[in-house]
Amino acid sequence: MITPEGYLTFGRFLLTIGPSAMVLLMLIQGIKDHRPDIVDAGNRVFSTPITSLRDRYDFIIIGGGSAGCTLAARLSEVPHWNILLLEAGGDEPLLADIPMLYPVLQRSPWDWKYWAEHSPRYCLAMVNQQCYWPRAKVLGGCSSINAMMFIRGNRRDYDHWAELGNVGWNYDNILHYFRKLEDMRVPGFENDPYHGHGGPISVENYRSPSPLLDVFMETVKERNLVLIRQQIENQFTFIIQTFNMQFNLWKNSAVCLVILLAVLLPTVRGGVKAAPQGRELFKNEDAINLETSKGQVVGKRQLVAKDSETQATNEKDSAVKVNEVKQDLSKEIKSVKETRKIPEKSQSSEENSGKQAEKQSKEVSGKATVGDNKKKASQGSSSGKPSMAEQIKKIIKEHSKDQHEPSVEHHKRNHKLRTRQTDDDSSLDEISDDLADALFRQRNDFIAAAGNLESPRPVQAMRANMNSDIILNAYVEQIIIDPRINEARGVLFELLGVKHKAIASKEVILSAGAIASPQLLMVSGVGPKSQLNKFNIPVLKHLPGVGGNLQDHISTTGATYAIRNYETGQHLSYIVPEMMNVDSVDRFIHKEDSFFYAMPMSEVMGFWSSKYQDPKVDWPDVQFFLGSVSYGSDGGMIGRRGSAVTFSNFADTVEPVLYKDSFVITPLVMRPRSRGWIELDSDSVRVYPKIHANYYDDPLDMAIMVDALKFGHELTQSPSLRRVNATLNIYVWRNCPEVEYLSDAFWECLARYYSQTIYHPVGTCKMGPNTDRDAVVDPRLRVYGIKRLRVIDASIMPTITTGNTNIPTIMIAERGADMIKEDWLKSRSAY
Repeated sequence: MITPEGYLTFGRFLLTIGPSAMVLLMLIQGIKDHRPDIVDAGNRVFSTPITSLRDRYDFIIIGGGSAGCTLAARLSEVPHWNILLLEAGGDEPLLADIPMLYPVLQRSPWDWKYWAEHSPRYCLAMVNQQCYWPRAKVLGGCSSINAMMFIRGNRRDYDHWAELGNVGWNYDNILHYFRKLEDMRVPGFENDPYHGHGGPISVENYRSPSPLLDVFMETVKERNLVLIRQQIENQFTFIIQTFNMQFNLWKNSAVCLVILLAVLLPTVRGGVKAAPQGRELFKNEDAINLETSKGQVVGKRQLVAKDSETQATNEKDSAVKVNEVKQDLSKEIKSVKETRKIPEKSQSSEENSGKQAEKQSKEVSGKATVGDNKKKASQGSSSGKPSMAEQIKKIIKEHSKDQHEPSVEHHKRNHKLRTRQTDDDSSLDEISDDLADALFRQRNDFIAAAGNLESPRPVQAMRANMNSDIILNAYVEQIIIDPRINEARGVLFELLGVKHKAIASKEVILSAGAIASPQLLMVSGVGPKSQLNKFNIPVLKHLPGVGGNLQDHISTTGATYAIRNYETGQHLSYIVPEMMNVDSVDRFIHKEDSFFYAMPMSEVMGFWSSKYQDPKVDWPDVQFFLGSVSYGSDGGMIGRRGSAVTFSNFADTVEPVLYKDSFVITPLVMRPRSRGWIELDSDSVRVYPKIHANYYDDPLDMAIMVDALKFGHELTQSPSLRRVNATLNIYVWRNCPEVEYLSDAFWECLARYYSQTIYHPVGTCKMGPNTDRDAVVDPRLRVYGIKRLRVIDASIMPTITTGNTNIPTIMIAERGADMIKEDWLKSRSAY
């Protein structure tokens, strides 16, 4: 049942997304015209024409994510090896490079849109009471849609792996690979022994911190927590994301709890997202040069310059269109402000804004025809003109012309298979999804390339020494395994409706992630007999651990705090619709400080030990994010969509702080005792597997979460946060009306309703010794019982690491690449 508040919130969401969408369209056009460092046309990778594929390759890599791209780049360093990388998605969109906008790519065409199976223990506030699990469907994998946090984990994570029988995976052995992948660019750390230089992952300072960051720092001092700004040997607990510094271990003091405040290093270059997106990892001039056709078959083409007369005409026409859009946008924003009763700026501010808009109209020009579309979408809603709902429909219609791409149709079809359509909020949520899909889809109009070029990006010429091929939008349907000798020989994949076969003379490497890797193993005949027999899949190797051991960092996202700056009346946090404006676009495209450089969702990040963790062990069991935004800061345009909270529950917790100053404290359980599993729902990879997250199966996980939520609330009682009137915002608590406010039961109810994955699934192809019944791969990442087949991605982690998992996943790929080189360069065969 949709509550009246839910309808009200949805209406306010529509009022916001219209103007914001037009700003995003202007941002995309501005990037194309003024930010060649983001467009990065010269370093884009391009899909090899299917007719140009070799008869056989030395190595075939399935999955072009963080691990797969790393492997392809490192293996291609051997000049006489031929590498084929198969990726189910396409190239990443321009918005993937913008720190602030990473959440908009979730529940978009670049996302597989998985949903975990329903459970009464968690995600009760979400659509259909299911946890939404975004996983990237794009070259670069989840590194293209993540929050760019550079976290290695804890020394004890890796020492524990070694204790489980995984020889060579202890911290001292793998530290080299962390340094190898890193390009530390923070001043003052040039000679730091714990960081690397020249690797593919750039690490820099964040830009544009919010005023609330100073309040957070004062809170830390008031709690007598340790503040550090230098590299130490031990892992930290609390970090500030303006600097973003990674520490390797954690240090206790005599007081059971110590919070080391540092700055967290983001994986950015020049303020925008850097590696491990695909094109960054493939910058190996001597080894590979890749083409991409976004699923289209194209030949080798040279870039040609557009004639100057045509160029000038287009720029003039586009400038006129963009100026029209800005005028319509100003009217729309004014209308929205009047609706929300937002005070107008002073006359001087208006004059400055007018000058800025005039500057923007002169400097921003475009080559695409999005101006017409934006104008239609921004017409007023006065008598005789379309209503807001009709305008939104027009946007969807006019910006969804490329929705018939096979990959998009595939994930839309399967998304429905794995979703329980029982919640009345689903109708509103589907409208929201369709709208966002239309607005955030890349408009690939690079018309500076050769006249009738089929490819949506400029295609650079193939180099003669290329030793690697990549196929985008390639759906691997099965690993070819010779049943006589249980040896991997190649893969079957589909491209644009046509089935193809690729042969590997050395190895097939599975790097499809913690969901797809076990699924592909099982449909290929490797996994639990019970699963394979259920779908009449011939059992080539019974490995009961395939799909099991699923771990994830569960979080609670509902702890929203309202704040108010009584001293100056100025905003302390980010109010997204007010920040997402023409001025922010102008500053961003001219490389000035801008809202679009910000990372307010996790401006402060830290590690902390709950009362259930041994204080003598330097191994924190909780991670915190303190964000200078909340669900209410954007009206549901970004944060709500990513978590899949229903509009009714969204209204219950954020309506009083909608478009007002607020922040959120989000705790995560670092080493959950609960284990989930992945199981087949078909013998085809075209049908999504069932994801059993199994959060809170072990009661200790919930006890740790409750303790963390209570500690987070205690932080808000510090003098600094009290001065800004930090107040837990619970508008209507319909879900658990009988519980005592701020009791353990209250926090547990919050955790069960506002559960959310933090996007770190691991462990479903567990690494372990041959004595471990549940192990899928050995310590050299070779699949037990199947020759010439390895799994190299986050799924091999025997236990989840302390912190974000992207950097550890790249480390695994770096180490895996060296293992392959050792096995094949030192002998004729590794098997």
